[in-house]
Amino acid sequence: MSGADALTVFVAVRNSGPGQWRSLVLYSISSDTGLQAQGNTGLSTGSSFTAMQVDLRPSDYGRAHTFTVVADPANTVVERSESNNQLRVRISLPASLTSTAEVPCSLV
Repeated sequence: MSGADALTVFVAVRNSGPGQWRSLVLYSISSDTGLQAQGNTGLSTGSSFTAMQVDLRPSDYGRAHTFTVVADPANTVVERSESNNQLRVRISLPASLTSTAEVPCSLV
């Protein structure tokens, strides 16, 4: 842990393509303001989500961020469509927080 405040975005990573995928899937999350992280996740089933987390800097509060999440950037998972591996959301952070809070987001 870095000790920084963190923003966690919950994303379902699903495969509706042919066959089973039994390995972890690489993902990346980055913002238009320079925030970024990457990790690995299992595919989501039912209502499960992957918690994708980025560390926040003090200057990240009180502004809007557009995040791009890319699952399987190397296209190693066999899918019906490789064109839907990206999700973009806009999140406006409040000026400050003193405890954990839910912050709404919208699709871009």
